[in-house]
Amino acid sequence: MLLFSTFAIFLSCVAVVSAHTTIVYPLPRGHPLNPNAAVKDYTCITAPLTPSGNCSTGKPFPCGGYPKDTNITQVFYAGDIISVKFWTSSVPNGPQPGSESTDQARHNGGLCEFSLSYDGGKTYTVIATYHQTCPDIFFDWKVKIPDAAPSCDNPGNCIFSWSWINANGNREFYQNCADIKLIGNSTRPLPIIDITRANLPPLFTNNVTPPGDPANTGNFKGSGPSSYDISANLALNIGGIDPDLLSRDGSNAVLIGKKIYYIGGRTNSQKVKTYLLDLSSDFMVTNPNFTQVFGLENMASPAWTAACLEKEDNSIYIFGGRDASQSALPKLNTMYKIKPSNDTFLDWTAASSQNQGNTWPSARDGIMPVINNQSRIFVWGGLNEGQDNKTMYVFASNNWISYIFDNAPNPRASYSATLLDDGRIIYIGGISRNPYPDVNFLELLIFDTTKLEWNIQLSKSDEQLRNRAFHSALLHSDSISIIMYGGLYEPIEDEIPSDDSVWILNTNSWTWSQQSIPSLPYMNVTRNHTAVMYNGYMIIAFGVYGNNSYTPEVKVMDVSNLSSLSWVPVYKARTSDSSSTPTNDEGDKKIKFIIIGCSIGGGFVIVALVIFFIVMRKHKSDSSATQNGRISKYSEHSNNEPVPADINSTGFPTQIQNPRHSNNEPVSDDISIGLPTGFPTQIQNPDISTGFSTQVQPPPILRYDPLYQQYVPMYPSSYQHNPNSLYPSHQYNPNLIYQFNPNNQN
Repeated sequence: MLLFSTFAIFLSCVAVVSAHTTIVYPLPRGHPLNPNAAVKDYTCITAPLTPSGNCSTGKPFPCGGYPKDTNITQVFYAGDIISVKFWTSSVPNGPQPGSESTDQARHNGGLCEFSLSYDGGKTYTVIATYHQTCPDIFFDWKVKIPDAAPSCDNPGNCIFSWSWINANGNREFYQNCADIKLIGNSTRPLPIIDITRANLPPLFTNNVTPPGDPANTGNFKGSGPSSYDISANLALNIGGIDPDLLSRDGSNAVLIGKKIYYIGGRTNSQKVKTYLLDLSSDFMVTNPNFTQVFGLENMASPAWTAACLEKEDNSIYIFGGRDASQSALPKLNTMYKIKPSNDTFLDWTAASSQNQGNTWPSARDGIMPVINNQSRIFVWGGLNEGQDNKTMYVFASNNWISYIFDNAPNPRASYSATLLDDGRIIYIGGISRNPYPDVNFLELLIFDTTKLEWNIQLSKSDEQLRNRAFHSALLHSDSISIIMYGGLYEPIEDEIPSDDSVWILNTNSWTWSQQSIPSLPYMNVTRNHTAVMYNGYMIIAFGVYGNNSYTPEVKVMDVSNLSSLSWVPVYKARTSDSSSTPTNDEGDKKIKFIIIGCSIGGGFVIVALVIFFIVMRKHKSDSSATQNGRISKYSEHSNNEPVPADINSTGFPTQIQNPRHSNNEPVSDDISIGLPTGFPTQIQNPDISTGFSTQVQPPPILRYDPLYQQYVPMYPSSYQHNPNSLYPSHQYNPNLIYQFNPNNQN
């Protein structure tokens, strides 16, 4: 607390010359209220600087010639927003009711500059500027210590400076200097942004007369700091954002409009901050125009998962991962919903299994949730001790549904997951854990989010394509090509050289092609990075390289021409989107279902559309050509009974054949005969006998699906099966004939 009354005692016996204004927070050198002042000046503390004359020996630049404080007790942190306060001897006890018309000798305001000096006042970095209305004891003046400010603990050299050039009266120059200790976030010095040096001959010979307070109140209370000045000062990004603050591993990136938001991740020292990268303007890739975003300071720092954007209302969903803000890195099973309230502030809410029941996925990391065009989030695999993460979890309408498939592939983690336009998710690479064998990179796992079924696709490459994980893979705007970058060789965990870091997968031919792109000098091949496709660019940020070295690198690959990919040193904002993943039309965001209903009690069944649908699917399947390279969904009833026994003449199942929960208990209590009035939240896929030949197409099984709220036809595949080569190991067997499922031609 500032004891203004203490100084008032001195005023009763000491005359103060040139009673103007000083700062009183922070307390400057020489101020009588400063308990650590080496010299307390009761005469000239409020006077302007002068080389000689007034105040006997003069009041020279810098800092009025006052010696440094005897003890430094004023401590500030990089990123702090402090409220500077002023004091005048004519109102020694601070602003009081009725003192608005007291003479402050503020000369109708003018130009105030607040700055930092690391060398005792020889050089300065201006960190806030207030025009016209400053100073004024009746207001607080917000000043932000730059996020990139380095630490300073050298008494006498670390200075917070206020300088003022008055609007009215004689041309004068005022300055106070406060000795401070600064705890910073960087090791780089701030750039020199010099104060306005004027009106102090012979040192500063130029005369400057800044505009004054629009209220034109002279020496009385003025109109205070303008909202424009406050906003501009707090938005300053002096010195850029320190690379140490950007460096992170396992962060989340999501594109909203022309801005990429970077949320969460792990860094060396502290909880990472949230930033956005504006893609509407050009930038050097070595100096991107990041802006800090606020609002998530009290949220966990999720790492090693992925953010999903719900395009209807620009909500960001992040599930799972690890909380990198805690040293123990605990795994998360929380679903965070984050929504921008403006460009620089995010609101968030969280939900967990504590109030959502037993269908909530267990805590895990190394996952990549995917959101489809119907705003459903699919979560599969990941690492969770003691768990077999084969279950596919779907988050829709704020609820989880779990799907358990007998033929689900072995769980993986640290894979990439790419959504195709037709709703299929392509899972590529990753790692496995005992008892499962190592991942075969050429073996692509495909989950159809529309049909809710697994397939395996064997890809091929003319060049050697080594197994890898922790990479990224994004769909090009041609809707065919997936561009893969970076990662780490697995399972031996070798670094990937730059000439093996970029590959393209053609999803028509399922063929990989290696891309040899000359690297820029500063680039490292990263893993656990973020990647976003926008306007013909693949923008890759952060991650780790080498011996787990964090990096702030931003790399930009021009992908507008797939035949000539290139790394670019400058991002150039484009007016048209030539190669980004297309934005879905409004009509594509909402799926429309034909709900086929029946009323058993009323005695009628609407079957025409069902029969037509089945006949057309049957006709289509009979006429489809077989293609090599795709493994379709295999199922069989839990009791291995033939399928036709379950299908009546109308094509509806007379009952659902022995569906079961993940604990293998029957769900007969959950499902009624015919159209169910209630259905399980966990569904074990009904299995279909795998003994059908290529000449026999069995009728479909109709399964009621609670996610899509309709009957879903499931067709068996025709194939020659070697049970030892496909499941459970999923290892490629060249002697096994993989045949095309005629009912899945995407």
